Amino acid sequence: SKGNWKLIHEFQCATGKSSSPTPVGVTYVTYKQTAWVTDSYTCRPIVRFYPGTGYAFHSRLCYPGTDTEYDFSAGYPVSLGCIRMYKSDINWIYNNIPVGTAVVIF
Repeated sequence: SKGNWKLIHEFQCATGKSSSPTPVGVTYVTYKQTAWVTDSYTCRPIVRFYPGTGYAFHSRLCYPGTDTEYDFSAGYPVSLGCIRMYKSDINWIYNNIPVGTAVVIF
């Protein structure tokens, strides 16, 4: 309940850079995807937030079609607005946080 929260986990992440900041506010997990696979990179898994946008929690960038990371950014703003996470951390969120869960970004 409000004001009576219990910290379960905290994760180091990379948020949006100054030219493409992660939007602040209260939203919710809208849906989940197993991966984004493009010609430039692969991220997996994906946990979307802010309905109707491309914002998501996801892994750090991997070589196309692989799980081999090539961008090791963490702990500072670097993304296009998404929240990049270590593989074990995004997997925990994907496996434990249901669609509809509140997301608070500040």
